[in-house]
Amino acid sequence: MQGPASTLLRLGTSRHLLDLQLIWTVALILTAFAVFIAAIYAIDLQFHPPPVAPSDSQQLPSSEPSAVHVFFDWLIKFTSLLAPIVTAFGGITAWIYLQGNSRLGVVDLFACEIGTVCRICAITDVAKAYVASYKGARASGEVIPQQQENLSRFTSQENYFPAFETNISALQALEARVVVNITAFYTYMKALRDTRRKIEQIKPVAVADEAREPWHVATRDSIYMLFLASESGRKAVNDLIEFDPEEAELQATILITELECYGFLLGKFDRADVRHARLLLRAVEYPRITTELCRRITNGQGEPWRPAKELISELQSRYERVKQAQAS
Repeated sequence: MQGPASTLLRLGTSRHLLDLQLIWTVALILTAFAVFIAAIYAIDLQFHPPPVAPSDSQQLPSSEPSAVHVFFDWLIKFTSLLAPIVTAFGGITAWIYLQGNSRLGVVDLFACEIGTVCRICAITDVAKAYVASYKGARASGEVIPQQQENLSRFTSQENYFPAFETNISALQALEARVVVNITAFYTYMKALRDTRRKIEQIKPVAVADEAREPWHVATRDSIYMLFLASESGRKAVNDLIEFDPEEAELQATILITELECYGFLLGKFDRADVRHARLLLRAVEYPRITTELCRRITNGQGEPWRPAKELISELQSRYERVKQAQAS
């Protein structure tokens, strides 16, 4: 649980609060300028007091005021001018703190839900199960029972996205790029569930061309949806999580699923299909992404990097299979 100190530190360094940081900086500069003007004006009032209407009563001659009296008289005038300035700045700071704390809560909430769903996909290795199902359909039109059991685990009617369903309006406080990746992840995951339900109603049949058989087409499309969801989830994690070890560990976790889907999909579309061209665009990105991620994890020091280091071997193994698929 975060304390006030860590919350204030995140408010001052988080890239999700750049607009609030700019507002606070401008408010601080204006406050400092107003304090300076108030001090000058208080000095002017001290040495050039406003004229007082003459009184009919005879005034007694007054002695020269002491330096202490002059100082405290100036301090009283300055304080009366300073009070509304400090009050306004304090109100702006309190508003920024509440807005920033609320926004960081939304960021943490979506990062946790997306990360948890992607970890479930990696733990159950749902991508490999889908690929094995596609390749393991028998000529008689049956699916291996064990594979069918594995595939049904992620087609539950349960709501896996409570944070998104109940906090969708909070997305408007985030940057457009972050909102796009978050929304894309949830949309693809929902499309994946709909595709898996559709598959349950189709019986595979023995045909010469798998690319035209409804069950294989639906299974291929579900793997494509899982691939797009994983890609969007990886980008969303990169946008949402600012703690490097956690972000790297989740990136590696998601890439394990993403690369498995990508390697399978490479040879499953005709060259005239736009999806084939879109997949080839990723061929340039994955060497850079994987190499950079492995370098970051390898160079990471300390206990927080240990979960990420445990994934390097599996990540590299999946990437090698992708390179073999590209070469074939």
